Amino acid sequence: MSAPCRSIGRAIEAAAAGDTVEVGPGLYGDVDGDGAFTSSGDERPSTTGCRNLLRITKSVTVISRAGASQTIIAPRWPNEQLTFCSIVSIESSTVTFGTKDHGFTLTSSNGNDVLQASFHTGAMAVLVTAAAAEAAIGGNFLVFNSVGARIEGPDAVVTDNLFQSNYNGLGVYGPRATITGNAIEDSQIGIYATGAEADVSGNMICANRLFGVLLASGGGHRVAGNNVLGNGIGVEIDDIAVGTINGNNIFGNADTLLGNGGLVSRAAADIDSSNNYWGGPGIGSDPQDADYSLGSGTVDSLPNSPVPFAIAIAPLK
Repeated sequence: MSAPCRSIGRAIEAAAAGDTVEVGPGLYGDVDGDGAFTSSGDERPSTTGCRNLLRITKSVTVISRAGASQTIIAPRWPNEQLTFCSIVSIESSTVTFGTKDHGFTLTSSNGNDVLQASFHTGAMAVLVTAAAAEAAIGGNFLVFNSVGARIEGPDAVVTDNLFQSNYNGLGVYGPRATITGNAIEDSQIGIYATGAEADVSGNMICANRLFGVLLASGGGHRVAGNNVLGNGIGVEIDDIAVGTINGNNIFGNADTLLGNGGLVSRAAADIDSSNNYWGGPGIGSDPQDADYSLGSGTVDSLPNSPVPFAIAIAPLK
């Protein structure tokens, strides 16, 4: 697009399907923080039903020129935050929102702590609706929101994002989501998956208070090659037909009831959790994580890896 616009929403309105919208550095949303969304350059949120600050209703690519640290989308006004469903709502198929080094910061915070910013009825950072297939969410900083991202559409790809200090990190409800290269930390639940066949690989999932990964339902989930460290329970499996948990570093997780709960299965199905590293001498005050089978299925964690896997994600900017 050659003609500049004052807001992201106006640029998307002017774009045709298949276009790329490039956003310059700066603050977007409620620019002057007065809660009215009427000033020049303000986004124009939906005004009925579940309000969304920015709606993407056509197949476009939206990227930032300078990266997430310099390109911020925020409601800002605390009373308005209470009425929002999401900051960005993706409602069309094959939308790309952010790419590595060209993403956005999405935040519901006005500089207050997560308790004020996140314990309210709306303000998910990103909502991918059920009608939006093959969404790609990349390179974003999703911080201080009720939910970092909620994925309802099928075949989404969520990669190279930072989910930090949200009430919940990432909720996956649509089938066949690919979740890779993300840092997900300091939430109640890091990843919650109920859509079938979620592929969770190469992520840093750390310091989430209840669960690092909660596989609540849906079959065929794969959790492989992740660092799952310092959560309440590392991985919990509630009710799925088939699941594999392999090649991860899972240690330093400490649940108040179970103790060092690396993996907890409440499922009727058998779970393959072999070839993971569960901690060893010298790592943490209680390093060796355990697995628990609390359902009728079995958990097969043998053989274990005797050494940690080399798993790292690229720096995000």
